[in-house]
Amino acid sequence: MCFSLCVFLRCQPAFEDATFGRTFRASSQCGQAPSMNCVDCECDAANKKLCFICDKNQINRTHPVTYLNDVESSSGPTCWVSKLRDRKVNLTLSLDKRYEFTYVTVEFCRGSQIPDPLIVWKSFDFGRTWDVLKYFSKDCSAFQSGGLFEKFISQSDKKSIGKPEKWNRKQSSDNFNTNRQKTLQEKNARKVGTHTCTNTHTHARTHIHAHKQTKLCQSDLGKLNETHFFAISNVVLGARCKCNGHASECAPKEEILNQEGGGLVRDHQTFSENSKKRLRCKCRHNTRGPDCNECKSLYNDRPWARGTTKNPNECLACNCNQHTNHCRFNAKLFKLSKNQSGGVCVRCRHNTIGRYCHICSDGYYRNPDEPLDSARACIPCNCNPIGSHSHVCNRTSGQCECKKGVEGQTCNTCASGFQQGSSPSRPCVG
Repeated sequence: MCFSLCVFLRCQPAFEDATFGRTFRASSQCGQAPSMNCVDCECDAANKKLCFICDKNQINRTHPVTYLNDVESSSGPTCWVSKLRDRKVNLTLSLDKRYEFTYVTVEFCRGSQIPDPLIVWKSFDFGRTWDVLKYFSKDCSAFQSGGLFEKFISQSDKKSIGKPEKWNRKQSSDNFNTNRQKTLQEKNARKVGTHTCTNTHTHARTHIHAHKQTKLCQSDLGKLNETHFFAISNVVLGARCKCNGHASECAPKEEILNQEGGGLVRDHQTFSENSKKRLRCKCRHNTRGPDCNECKSLYNDRPWARGTTKNPNECLACNCNQHTNHCRFNAKLFKLSKNQSGGVCVRCRHNTIGRYCHICSDGYYRNPDEPLDSARACIPCNCNPIGSHSHVCNRTSGQCECKKGVEGQTCNTCASGFQQGSSPSRPCVG
């Protein structure tokens, strides 16, 4: 809710899992050719190695990247599995919209190698460049980059997540039971909407880079080929669509343009293969932009600011007397007014000029019969081109500047004692 009884309020979209409805890209995927994968250091009741077959061509044995964020049923979790022996694996998710993250959770399936370190990256320019969002490692002292690290949170040390279940709920033929074993989680403790919230929590894409360094069991050093793989059940990005406190929801771009009367615009260069429609904020508080990150063209009387719990910081309209829909912010004027008003109207219509479109243009004067905000507030001077010095008249009275011997508001009559002459330079002679 952005309003209450005509009062502006800070608002924000609902908290969500930003992976929902989107598809990851994986640099590695098991099953391109059928492979036998075995769980490191675990055996079944008959002391046989726990193994399963990954084959993309068999529905009961496939472990695609879509399992990273699918809706799991009561029959058990599903797991994406990497190709055997791949030491570096990248998982990339395109959001096509800036988000503010509260936490990132990665749930590994039992038997998976645990990457150490696991690095979560962020991008502000849709994958052109990347910065580290978070490192996960058992030994954070190995990294000295300003406290960006979180220890592993091992759920298996406390209790398993659910009962032992199959990685693939359709994989009954493999007789391989497992459960999620470790959860990596990064939390942002800072409150969104205060001065402490910065752009370090807004991301266009999230990129997970897993570099395997986990030690194998001593007895299995010769079976690296079978046991070296990554398996992840879920990746959750707890986040809000970034709207800077000026919107309560995000919607497809086309829907918003239709509501605003802008028609359909297809921006093919920025559309992602992973997103059917690009989202943008349904901005309120007289703001606009994908993230409500600027003021509307007529609402620049004070600088744009993020909405907070203490102040919604709605954009204020410039006083342009209804003669334009555009104004710009002037920091010097704002300071001179003691931070009260800094708007300067531009592109004034109806023959007006001035900071507030409050002055009649040259050749026009103020219509005494109309209010200042009327489209007919300024009317033509109609100065006689022969009897006046120019087309400009007094902006208040409408009196034109007459040549010698000429009189009348529009300079169209010879004065008393003068008669019309034949020279344009001296139209009236006496």
